[in-house]
Amino acid sequence: MIEDEIRQIVLENIEQKESNIEISTETNLQDIGMTSISFISIVVKIEEKYEIEFPDEKLLISEAGTIKSMCEIVTTVLSTKS
Repeated sequence: MIEDEIRQIVLENIEQKESNIEISTETNLQDIGMTSISFISIVVKIEEKYEIEFPDEKLLISEAGTIKSMCEIVTTVLSTKS
């Protein structure tokens, strides 16, 4: 569920270089058009949706540049929140 929601947020916020591209959980999102601006927009939308804050050390494309890494960050933050 988290994966699908994050994938949707990503797709809504990047300008894909190609249409109909398959995006796996391991796809480097920079390779399909994520810029530093769209990355920040995606992070803000994820934070708003889940009412969390990404840890400062994870606010880097190198740390959160795939759907899998974003899901792991959200899951970790949510587990420490409860």
